[in-house]
Order: sequence, then C-alpha cells, then structure tokens
Amino acid sequence: MVQPDQPERPRGQLVEVPVRPREDGAAGYGRVTAAVEPPAWGLKKYLAHWNVWARRGYVDMVETMDYEPRKYFDKELKESLNFVPSGFPLLAGIDAAGNSMKDVITDIRDSRVYDSAGEVIWYYRPISSSAALMKLKSSVFQHRTLPSFDDLVIDSRSSAGFQKTGVWSRHVGGFRGGYLSGRAADGDTAIFSTRILRSGFYSLYGYWSGNSASNCSRVVVRTTAGSLFHQDLINEKSNLNSWNYLGGFHLNSGDTVKIRLYGKGGGHLIADAFRFRRRGSGAPDQRSGVRQRK
Repeated sequence: MVQPDQPERPRGQLVEVPVRPREDGAAGYGRVTAAVEPPAWGLKKYLAHWNVWARRGYVDMVETMDYEPRKYFDKELKESLNFVPSGFPLLAGIDAAGNSMKDVITDIRDSRVYDSAGEVIWYYRPISSSAALMKLKSSVFQHRTLPSFDDLVIDSRSSAGFQKTGVWSRHVGGFRGGYLSGRAADGDTAIFSTRILRSGFYSLYGYWSGNSASNCSRVVVRTTAGSLFHQDLINEKSNLNSWNYLGGFHLNSGDTVKIRLYGKGGGHLIADAFRFRRRGSGAPDQRSGVRQRK
C-alpha cells in the first residue's frame, strides 16, 4: 500500500499516501491507524516522525505504545499528546502484562485527565477470562460504549473538526471541560465537521452548557452531507449538560458531515459538542421535548 522509501528519505517515513480501501471490499473508506513509539525514543531509535503522518492526514488515529513502568507513563503520554495537532485522535497504549492492575487503572484514569481519545490495553492472555477484566469493569469501564467509528464525537476543543466566525469566549465546563459562547445577535457561527466511516443510520445528538437564563432560545442546527439537508431549531436554555437527540438519518461511508450552528434573536450561542451514533436497526431514537423541527 505504501511505496518503498527513496534512498534520500530517512527510514520510517511515508512517501506516498495510500488509497484506503475497506477490508470488506465495499465502496467507501476505511480508517488508517498506527501503533507508534513515544517520541522520546521513537524518534531516536526509529526516526518515526508520526507527528507528520498525523498532520498530513496519512493516518486517522495513533496509539502510543507507552508500555513502561508507571513512573514514566504520564510524562510520555503528555509528550505524545503535544507531538500531534490539537484534537487529533491519540489513544494511550497501556501495559497490563507487565504492570500491576492498580497501576493499569491509574494509567487509564490519567489518560482521561490528559484528554486522550481512549485506551488500548496490551495483555498476553485473553483478558475476558481473567480476574483483570472484572477489576477493569468495576472501576474504569463501568459503561458500555461503541467503537470509535460508530460513535463519532465532535468537540469545540478540536482544531481538526471545528471552525468558528465572530468573537467567541472560552469557558470552563461543558462536555470535556470547556465550551465556547458567542453572541447570537452578532451573527457568530460555529461549524462542526467529521467524516463518516461506515454507512448506516445515525442518530444525531447535541450537547450544550452555559446558563439557562442567558443562553439563546432560538438556535439553528443545520446538518448537511451530500444530498442531505436537515435543519432544527433548538432552545439552548433547556436540557443543559446532557446529550439531546436532534434527529436521525442515513449517512454513507466517505461522507463529510457538517453542522452549522447560529442563533436567532439575542442571548449567548453555545458551541460545545455533537455526536453521531450509528444504529443497526435503521430506526431513529424516540425522544420528545428536545427539538422543534423548522
């Protein structure tokens, strides 16, 4: 898939971006991931400039193999997160084979404090048949989730999937510890975008914070992708600090979905996060009292 390196290029560098076929041979795109060494020794030993891979779009996600004793984990993870563009999906690789389960759980919790995109657990034996699984499920994995390609979250903290026009202020709180507020009357606009990896029926959710007294009560959420045009009018004074169902529709692999957010009237326009969750049933979630179809 990747052409051999040219003699003048350092080893370990991509010189041609491959086409990304899906493994099942169907139309659309797959996701390219890489398991990489932390920059402190990956650069020196392997000349692995995976920050360039991330910046130029050669890979969609990386997992750093931080398979080190507990005392080195935080330092190497922070260096890895600073090595890639802000908002790029980076998963923390955690050694459950050589470290105690207590240290593994601490590493997982720290990876979430530092806002990694998730964790990859390295273990020699099938983890499902060991007591380790029960310890993980009772502490750091208490809720079911979907694979990252079926549960796409776009956050206003991400430089890759978020743009804005106008004057916005950053606040502490919200979905991942921070959100933005603009002024609806000034025409401030926020745009969230992501690429769909698997075709299917998706439910769209919005998350907003702020203040019920000062938030805008008439916010337009316009979703577009290919021939899709879907528009809602929501009230950001209500249902704060929770995921709110906004609609459901079919999306195709390779689609780039954009959500444009702007306000009508006065008040603060809140830009926090949106989420697309793929549904296997083909039917939308039934929720009431959240949206007003325009």
